[in-house]
Amino acid sequence: MDESKMETEIESVSSNPTQEEEDAKRYLKGFRLIVAVLGLGIILFLPTAEASIVSTSLVTISEDIGSYDRSSWIITSYLLTYTGCLIVWSKITGVIGLRPALLWSAAIFIPFSGACGAAKNVEQLITFRAFQGIGASGLYSVSTIGMFQLVPPRQYSQINSIAACFTAVWLLIGPVVGGAISQTGDWRWIFYMVLPIQAISIFPTLLVLPSRFPLHCEPKVKTKPQLSSILNFFKKIDALGTILLLGASALLVTVLEEGGVQLAWRSAVIITCAILSGILWLAFIFWERTSGRDDSSENAMFPRRFFGNQIFMANLFGLFVSGVPVIVAVIELPQRYQIVNAASPLSAGVRLLAYAAPLPFGIVFANTLTGKYRVPFIYSLSGGAILQTVGFALQSTLPNTLRTWPGQYGYSVITGLGMGMSMGTYYIMTPISVGKKDQHLAVGAGLQARLLGSALGIAIVNNVLNNYLEKHLPPSQLVDLRSSTASLSHYPIEVQRGIREVYGEGFNLQMRVSIAFCAAQFVVVGLIARKKALRIDENGKMTGGGL
Repeated sequence: MDESKMETEIESVSSNPTQEEEDAKRYLKGFRLIVAVLGLGIILFLPTAEASIVSTSLVTISEDIGSYDRSSWIITSYLLTYTGCLIVWSKITGVIGLRPALLWSAAIFIPFSGACGAAKNVEQLITFRAFQGIGASGLYSVSTIGMFQLVPPRQYSQINSIAACFTAVWLLIGPVVGGAISQTGDWRWIFYMVLPIQAISIFPTLLVLPSRFPLHCEPKVKTKPQLSSILNFFKKIDALGTILLLGASALLVTVLEEGGVQLAWRSAVIITCAILSGILWLAFIFWERTSGRDDSSENAMFPRRFFGNQIFMANLFGLFVSGVPVIVAVIELPQRYQIVNAASPLSAGVRLLAYAAPLPFGIVFANTLTGKYRVPFIYSLSGGAILQTVGFALQSTLPNTLRTWPGQYGYSVITGLGMGMSMGTYYIMTPISVGKKDQHLAVGAGLQARLLGSALGIAIVNNVLNNYLEKHLPPSQLVDLRSSTASLSHYPIEVQRGIREVYGEGFNLQMRVSIAFCAAQFVVVGLIARKKALRIDENGKMTGGGL
């Protein structure tokens, strides 16, 4: 894309004259804004926190209802629908508005959360989790979009800090709550506890939002006959694009979650799913580019103009690669504490706070730099990438002793700060790198990119660990440990020490692999670098350009 066109694009995104009178009618203020922000923040937080808690409590759940060999599908079935539907819900939000989209997603999430808690066997739980993932995806996507629709662009940095911090809170309490539940064994409360909290947060939010928000300032469209309205709805949400995206995402997540774990990478199922996923991704890209040849097209889920927007595409790539280290730290550090350092699940969750607590501070710091002080994005992104790279490099050198080395907590602080700085910058860039009418689609695409990156990251590091263990542990020990890591305590002390050392080296190897994804974020810095550095202007719009 030529540079003069890029400058024109940025100007079209950032230099349109604002209309203060319309803004006063369009956006919330005072008490209504506070209630809406708190409500959307809790709605945003709960599905993510619940997913984290379920992951931590998976062994406890499988031991209670049986079928440990299929327990991974309790997570996978949720991820299939959760990851695949994020951008779909963002499209639905743009068509029907925020309030109906919230109601629809809550109407799916709340009943199926209760059904998960009441599940009698693993088959029921896997099925209910898949439907729960659809609703959770809607709540997460719609509430994130809603945060940016509550305020004018000049307040995006503040609202982004609040939204990102709500998201980061799950890092603080998810593993701790999951560890506590793992020790008590009463896993059904994971699902039951979200019911009253979600209901209490949704209803006040719906009350303070204007009817048809955020379309309440637009002329009301005349209602068409029912059949025509249904057909028009499917056309507007890009039904074919939705089917292609869901299929591509679901098959990709299946490959990443099951490959090398339940099924061999060379198995017919994995190879078939990988090929079909690739075909569907290509079909999705072809469809979105051809169906939206006219840049004014509003029906495409991923408009053609996105492909030509280098800043947005670079940001999307950044969200994808940053999804790897953030989830690797959350999943693998507690496992290291439990296996190498013999910590309880609760203790492992508490120790993770050394990584989780600095993360929201990094988010706020990045948004303060870029929003309040107009620091160019390349500096906050570079700072975040450097801290992440250094943090993971240090984490990859940890000693494999039973006693936790205190310096590890300092390394976690560095990693968490860097992760927060990157997340804060990517999230604020997402809505302002596109036009106003495309913001809901951009946010949904960004969320989906980050989740797919996380799925890829877990698949890669888990296979790295499994391959290392297979080379350094006897098959009999591997069978026991993969059934339950609690079996480690049944071995003699000397054997335990050897197993812990092997696992420790495997975890260190995972951190080394993650360094590559941290460093890949410098590609984003290069792609958005301009003679006049990109930054936020006084109106909250993106400004800059030139070689």
